[in-house]
Amino acid sequence: MIVKIMSGEDLPDSDPRKRYDLYDGVNEVNFSQDDKGDSWAHMYLYMGSEDTLDVLVTGNVYVMNDNGKTVSTFAPGPQKKGNSGCFGEVSK
Repeated sequence: MIVKIMSGEDLPDSDPRKRYDLYDGVNEVNFSQDDKGDSWAHMYLYMGSEDTLDVLVTGNVYVMNDNGKTVSTFAPGPQKKGNSGCFGEVSK
């Protein structure tokens, strides 16, 4: 899968000036929430059997298949510290 994480800039996601991070070769994505059930800006990207990235997110997230078609989206809530659970998962 491919994961595109947009910046928190005050521009529409479609604006070519808006920055983003792109991760290729992602096998699984977990979106986290706090213990009250509110979504927030934290997710795990599982890149392989041993490789996991812990990512703080400030903008919208687009999860795409290997052909570039969006299969899932995530809009983060406020950034918080810690990790108390997972409320969304996308796997290859």
